[in-house]
Amino acid sequence: MEPIDFDDAKSRVFEKYGKCMELLAHQERLEQQYKHVQIPFLELNGIGWIPIIETLIHEADVWNEKCNIEDKIVIEQIKEKYGSLRFYFHGGSTMFRGMVRFAEQISKNTCEACGCVSKNQFDCTRCKINSVNGWGKGKDE
Repeated sequence: MEPIDFDDAKSRVFEKYGKCMELLAHQERLEQQYKHVQIPFLELNGIGWIPIIETLIHEADVWNEKCNIEDKIVIEQIKEKYGSLRFYFHGGSTMFRGMVRFAEQISKNTCEACGCVSKNQFDCTRCKINSVNGWGKGKDE
């Protein structure tokens, strides 16, 4: 029996599942960093929206640290729908609700794969590079 080359195995797995693994690494980091909010599984197609999501999670974490138990923000789901971010939650303030709506609008012009400026194409939001590289279904103009 040949010894296992872990570096080779790791690179083959990353080649096949790299985008998913990278997203899971961000998920794990967020869960470790923010202790006052439970973070649901991120149902995303890439890591481009992670900075937007992290801003919202940070604000929810700060809010939850300060408030009463009945006023806490509970994040139920974070996903992509019709080419933009959807952030489902309950609790919090009017200001936090406004931040969520603003973040959802920003996501419509942010590539979900890499985070650069892009154009919403109804079913995905991808920049020219990621549309051409097979990330998106359409192409930017």
